[in-house]
Amino acid sequence: MEFPTPSPMKFDVPNVAESCKKWEKSFEVYRTAHEAFKKPEKVQVALLLHTAGPDAQTIFDTFQFRSGESKDKYSDVLQKFHEYVEPHRNVVYERYLFWTRDQQEDEPVDSWLTDLQTKASRCEFGSADVTDTMIRNKIVFGA
Repeated sequence: MEFPTPSPMKFDVPNVAESCKKWEKSFEVYRTAHEAFKKPEKVQVALLLHTAGPDAQTIFDTFQFRSGESKDKYSDVLQKFHEYVEPHRNVVYERYLFWTRDQQEDEPVDSWLTDLQTKASRCEFGSADVTDTMIRNKIVFGA
């Protein structure tokens, strides 16, 4: 059975870190479905780069691998992409999305709450208690 490859990684979006995180989840499902983890690491890296697309390949070419790291080791390459996108996390934008997320007409409360929790997890509010307080405040003041 053939599975379609995930769309290429997107680096020109407001929150590239979140976009790449979603892409990685999709790629891991694809990688598992194809049992790519059984192949040599160099092949896994090639599959990742091919699937991620030309922008990711260009970014990969800029990575510097320290002693003990390898451009042919899957986990090292994935870590380099994490390091590349994390500084690009836009917390202000994530908080904007959280605070402007109102419950839609006919939207069940549990669906809205789940989306608020997902959005809050990207806002770096601090502790779980503070995050819960922000979600509660959003529900009380901004429904």
